[in-house]
Amino acid sequence: MYCFDTSAFMDAWSRWHPIKVFPCVWESFENALRNDRIVAPYLVLTEISQNAIALNKWINYRNLHTYFINDTNEVRELAAEIMGDYNDLVDHGRLRQQADPNVIALSMIKNFPLVTGEKPRKKVSERRKIPDVCMDKGVEWFNVVEFMKREGWKFE
Repeated sequence: MYCFDTSAFMDAWSRWHPIKVFPCVWESFENALRNDRIVAPYLVLTEISQNAIALNKWINYRNLHTYFINDTNEVRELAAEIMGDYNDLVDHGRLRQQADPNVIALSMIKNFPLVTGEKPRKKVSERRKIPDVCMDKGVEWFNVVEFMKREGWKFE
């Protein structure tokens, strides 16, 4: 099982595997969600709804929104602890809620690898990214293509 960040879904949707070109990839994503191979906090769906209208419509049309899980008290507490340790993980200039600490917390609690489209920061002066915190916390992380390889997805 894997914990997905917003950027993993959005990168796959808009950059690497657009549904109009790779519908079979999105059938596989749907199956992975329905078979509980992918978990994500509900905040990820909130971010998707704010930033990727077509992806959000696809999720809702297929009734996949029910597979995004509400945070437990344990996830909220650990997310708050993560924010205390890594205050620059989120962009405080943005008005909307940001899922990154909750995604990391869920991944840590479930002991699932975290799938993200983010890459580690290049300079210490830059804002931390999910991979930076994962490396500090010993959480395994990788991108969507690596997820597909580990799941054995092949498309012909």
